[in-house]
Parts: sequence; structure tokens; C-alpha cells
Amino acid sequence: MDNALQIFSEKSRYGVKDEKGKIIIAPEYMEMQPFSCGVSLVRNFKYQYAYINRWNELVIPLGKYTWCDPQFVCGYARVIEYQAIHKAGKFGIIDTLGNMIVPIKYDQIWVLNEHYFSKIKAFIGDKLDFINLFELTKFMAY
Repeated sequence: MDNALQIFSEKSRYGVKDEKGKIIIAPEYMEMQPFSCGVSLVRNFKYQYAYINRWNELVIPLGKYTWCDPQFVCGYARVIEYQAIHKAGKFGIIDTLGNMIVPIKYDQIWVLNEHYFSKIKAFIGDKLDFINLFELTKFMAY
């Protein structure tokens, strides 16, 4: 988390204060994760996830994904999008700008770890696949 930003709670709602205690994001969220790569995962009271920046601007809009990694790893996060045709959520990987790096098609993508970016395990059904973020992105870490 950006050391200058502190998450606080008021009346069961979360917001952010700066190092002087000035409120920079009013307490409006049901859940808020520490800032990572310049963004914070938040959830509103409709149970919708989004990523916001330190100015409370939506980087990834509310409700676009049904689940998101709480923290980015080197600028990447796993997301799940519910797909009615499959009656389940499918995984993909986005960057901090919301660009889709790995398409939403996997039943499971293992936890991201910068030491394994060349060989991230992913599954479609029982079929094992390996994702190489180095090749997909030319590894432009944020």
C-alpha cells in the first residue's frame, strides 16, 4: 500500500485518509483493499467489485467482474466474469488499466507470482494449460 494512504472505517464504511489524516476518499465502500500498483479493489453495498485510483476514479467499473484479485502482482490481476452460457465464472488476467491480457476463458488460473510468470498454471475443465505472461506482454511490469 502507498504508505501515505491509510484505509479507515466509519459507520461500517471504508475510505482513505492521507498521512495528515485528511479524508481523500469518503467512507462509501463496504470493502476496500490496500492500494497496489496505484489502484485499490473496492466493493459497494450491491456487492459489485471495482478498482479505483487514489482520486476515487473508477479504473475498472463496478460490476464488470464478479471477483477480482485483491492485489495486483507486477501490474496484473486475475478476474472472474460470470458467463451465463457456462453457468459459471471464467478467469482471465487484466492489467492496471483494465486491458484484458489473458482472455476470460479459464475455469481456474493459479495465484499470480512474479517468479512463475513464464509458466502460470491454468485449466479449462481438466485440461492443464500454461500461460506465459512474459510472451504475452513482453513483460512490461508496472
